[in-house]
Amino acid sequence: MPVKDLLLMNKAENKYNLNFGKEYAFRIFVAAVLFFSCANASFAQDSVRIIFKHIANGKPLKKDSVYTNACGEKYSISRLQYYVTGINFSSNNSTTQANKEVFLVKAFSDTVLRVPLLSRKHKFLTFQIGVDSAMHVAGAQRGALDPLNNMYWAWNTGYVHYKMEGYSTNSKSDLARIEYHIGGFEGGNKAMQQKNIYFTGKKKKSEKLKEIIITVNLDEFWNKETGFCIAAQPVVMKPGKEAVDISRRLPLMMEVER
Repeated sequence: MPVKDLLLMNKAENKYNLNFGKEYAFRIFVAAVLFFSCANASFAQDSVRIIFKHIANGKPLKKDSVYTNACGEKYSISRLQYYVTGINFSSNNSTTQANKEVFLVKAFSDTVLRVPLLSRKHKFLTFQIGVDSAMHVAGAQRGALDPLNNMYWAWNTGYVHYKMEGYSTNSKSDLARIEYHIGGFEGGNKAMQQKNIYFTGKKKKSEKLKEIIITVNLDEFWNKETGFCIAAQPVVMKPGKEAVDISRRLPLMMEVER
């Protein structure tokens, strides 16, 4: 066979091998994309929705509606929002960090916390009401910690953990307002509180936890026995003993529905 023909054959063979290599690499790439997409989809399925449902006097909390507290005082709520952080699911002998994200729960909007569930072995759920000291000293941030959410103290370093605003005829403040801006993270002024929830009842091994509804009952906020009533304390807007005392009532308001 002439040398010219041999060269043409070699050139054609090299082109074929090159095209085959490209096609093979492309197929591997597509397979990898499909594999990781399926893996991500599977992981997304192993997540749980946490919903906070706010009630007062046994009814869903509605903006500016009138309710009666434990002290027999009439009140209405115009704003209620707070931070939830450090969500953890755990069993008797292990703890799994479910999510490090900061969530801002708003009573008058649909706030659904969607967090990954890394293990099916879970008996306890714990989370913090508020944000930790590292977030306070980091200054204004983005997302849930954006100052536009009206939870950042411009006059004082740090964030408000829990904010409730409204009105009551029993309030001695101007405009009959009630305002509880609960914050503080230093020394004896630490107002972040932890909520612990224990899951009762038996669940099938194959059954996945898909949704948790936590009822937040405002009937547990004020307390006549301790003297915490609107007439006595209509406004608390700075760190201190009063804010810490009120913060201790926040976990008492929350119970798991299912």
